Amino acid sequence: MPESLTDRTTCHQCQHTGTKKLSKCASCHSVTYCSQDCQREDWARHSDNCVPAMITEYEGKGRGLVASRDIKMGELIFNDTAVITMLNPNGRAYEDNRKFLMDQIGKLSEEQKAQFYSLMPHKEYANIGILEELKIFSGNSKPLGDDERIFLNLALINHSCSPNATFGKLQDLEDDNNNAESHQSPSRSLQAGLSSLFAAFSFSSPSVNPKKMKIELRAVKEILKGEEITICYLDVVDSRETRTDRKNILRDEFAFVCKCKVCLGEIRPNQDDTLKRILYLRRSLRVDAHNVRMEERMRQALQVEKILQLVQQLNVCRFEAKLDACYALARMAHLARDLELRQKALDAWKELVDNSGFEQMRLDFEEFEEFLNRWSRQFNSKRSPTGEEVNFFCLKKLNHF
Repeated sequence: MPESLTDRTTCHQCQHTGTKKLSKCASCHSVTYCSQDCQREDWARHSDNCVPAMITEYEGKGRGLVASRDIKMGELIFNDTAVITMLNPNGRAYEDNRKFLMDQIGKLSEEQKAQFYSLMPHKEYANIGILEELKIFSGNSKPLGDDERIFLNLALINHSCSPNATFGKLQDLEDDNNNAESHQSPSRSLQAGLSSLFAAFSFSSPSVNPKKMKIELRAVKEILKGEEITICYLDVVDSRETRTDRKNILRDEFAFVCKCKVCLGEIRPNQDDTLKRILYLRRSLRVDAHNVRMEERMRQALQVEKILQLVQQLNVCRFEAKLDACYALARMAHLARDLELRQKALDAWKELVDNSGFEQMRLDFEEFEEFLNRWSRQFNSKRSPTGEEVNFFCLKKLNHF
């Protein structure tokens, strides 16, 4: 768990105070010490909390994380492991969810329990007669596929419509010896279909123990010392809605009125016109991916190229929206047999992957390159794609490995 924000005149180990600033931890800058002896004595405790972020209070929002030093784009802020997993909670009866949740809470350490009970419950359920623990879980869990999970450190981060960080899944290396399939690249289904062209990727890795799922939080922009670290609570599609629509979704689903810098009008320019243009282009794409002439496929690919160009201009939306736009153009250009346009999408995608440093995003990119190689003969033939190829790239979930 990140350290709490303190002044720079108190030793974190012996509580000695002085009139001048003490020495900071060189790695995280989050804690100070009066001597190397105190730092060594505190290392066993601090080593698990040595991250470039501190817990502080934000007026009107409660707890949040502030950067303790400058953080570069792509830099790892921390890794986190899910301590509670609710398997398909929307498909379970209330009593089943209650028992399942309380059983997992009972297995937490005392420190983890204290962290869990310090989280804010979902405001929408404040006056509803359900278990308090379910209110806390509902207000802080992260949906991944059909399941929802609590990451205690990630739950501390507040929302922004223009986030400076995001998180991605890590393969659980602890399970490698328990399942032969986990020695291969972790899979993530590529959710296809023109009707959901820019939908978020859905995680699907049955070889990974869901209770041990790990994520990595990385900066997707330069974050300055003293700046709040934020993520976007909305899914990829909703994060590209206009400011009014985003605020309505956040109010309805998360029960708070967004007061991030975007919604307060402090980040200029207002990008609603760009977002509306993207929405118009998306809605005008043809949903039927079969029985399409090559001229029409090329027209659609060029239209998706325009969407990518617009998405690249956004300072709102989740970072993943830009990745999805690259993926969509690469697919459409492949089916249109346009090598130059496909390479443009791959180059933009690769740049985002390299700059962000996310392991799962790199694996997704490499996986897609393997798919292209698999269909290279058909692509080089310049002939119209077969129904099987269209299904492979657009309409079916590809459970790789």
